[in-house]
Amino acid sequence: MAVRSRQDSPSTWHHVVQRAIARRPLFEDRVDIRFFLSRPVREVHEGRLEIHAWCVLTTHFHSLVRSPMGELAEAMRQAQHESSRFFNRRHRRDGSLIRGRFLSMPVKSLTYRCTLVRYIDFSAVEAGRVSAPWREPWGSAAQCVGGTGPRRLERSRVEDEVTSIAGPGAFRAADRGWSPCDSGWRIPVFPP
Repeated sequence: MAVRSRQDSPSTWHHVVQRAIARRPLFEDRVDIRFFLSRPVREVHEGRLEIHAWCVLTTHFHSLVRSPMGELAEAMRQAQHESSRFFNRRHRRDGSLIRGRFLSMPVKSLTYRCTLVRYIDFSAVEAGRVSAPWREPWGSAAQCVGGTGPRRLERSRVEDEVTSIAGPGAFRAADRGWSPCDSGWRIPVFPP
């Protein structure tokens, strides 16, 4: 079966999803997750990725990224290759860790982008891991609420866009409570 080429022109936004093989856990502990999250930093510094939202779950991860130079595939390949090698060495195993190519869906509208931020931030809540997005240590919502986001996170552009649609109260941090896109509008997370 032929592999479809990715839509990745410069400055394209993407919803990126990667799953572990055989529905097994993608990470075994915090060390694995920290290493995994550190890999895209090089790609951010090289200008190949901007990371606007992410959430690491047990068997997969979601992220909203922008590819300024249209090099998403190479940036992700490099980051995932390094993470897999680290995991295999550390846990004395071999073979594939991830299930095929990562899934990337172009995010073409501002409304979809804002909805996707909400979807990503709330994915740990939907999975039953936490009661609120800001309680998930492996997601971007906690860093946004705490105001101590890592260098890999570029959230200001998304926050400005959400505010332009939903109004100035769309992002608020009060008592560590956070509700993005609070205006109540919704669109499908996966485009038709």
